[in-house]
Order: sequence, then structure tokens, then C-alpha cells
Amino acid sequence: MEHTTLSHTDISFQDEYIIKAYDIDMHKNASPLALLKLMHETAMQNVMKLNISVWDLEPLHLSWVLMRQYVHFDRLPKLGKKIQILTYPAGFQKVMTYRDYKVVDEQGALIIHSSSTWLLMDTQKRTLTNIPPAILALKKDIPPSETCLPRANFKLAQVKTPTMSKHYEVG
Repeated sequence: MEHTTLSHTDISFQDEYIIKAYDIDMHKNASPLALLKLMHETAMQNVMKLNISVWDLEPLHLSWVLMRQYVHFDRLPKLGKKIQILTYPAGFQKVMTYRDYKVVDEQGALIIHSSSTWLLMDTQKRTLTNIPPAILALKKDIPPSETCLPRANFKLAQVKTPTMSKHYEVG
């Protein structure tokens, strides 16, 4: 397992969390969903600090949309254990922005890493839009691409013949 020191920069955000009882499964492991929520909370704190949160973008009629996220779990932290989550913008490309997440345990071992792709949506036109100059200005502070995680650029395989289905009646 890789040991890492989380390097905090002007455009990154890092926070510490303790795994709570409501975040665990029957084996006292944090659930992947709970960990994703903590990663997204850390990202929200980061964009608030950078003044590019959904509330900052609301007057421009823009909102963030998560397009895809790749998450690799080496292991899940247990109930009561402390973790640190570091997140930062990791690049821009046309209409896409990238964000990385690194989760370390109390010993500094990297236990989870994740890369994500985000888009900006025009909330009035309901269309994707170009990244505004105020956000692109962060480019100068983004870590070098070789230190960022690989991009989440996978596509799910198309289902040709479903093997099962379930019908729901909506009330």
C-alpha cells in the first residue's frame, strides 16, 4: 500500500473525518456510498473556498454536473477510524473539468483514490456551456498533469440483451 503525504496547495482542500456508525455496513466497514458522500462534501468545501460553487455560479445561470467518476478502493476504513480526504481541480479540456480525490488512513496509507469529470450546464438553456474565464484562471495553479490521477474516461458497455428486468409502478 502506498504511503503518501497529502500535499495541500492554494486550490486544494483537505479535511479529516471519523467514520461514524451510520456510515458502516455489517462488517463495520465504511460503505462506498458513505465514502463518496464524504469525497463530494470535501469537493463542495473546495469549490466554496474557490468561489466557484453552485451558489457562486447561480447568478451566471450555471451549475456543475458530474459526468463520470472512477473510484479505486484498496480497502474500506473501519468504524471509528480517522481518514483524511484531499481534493483539487486537476485540469480543463474544452467543456470538461477534472477533479481528483485522495483518501489516506491514520498511518498515511493511500486507501482510496478517485478521478472525476465535471461539466457546466447553463440552467436556463439546459445545455452544456464553455468554462468561464474566472474558472479557467485556476489553470495556472493546477498540479502538473503527471502528478494527477488518470482521467475517468471509461464508458459503460452497452447492454444488448438484458438478462433480467424489474417493473415498478409509480404512484
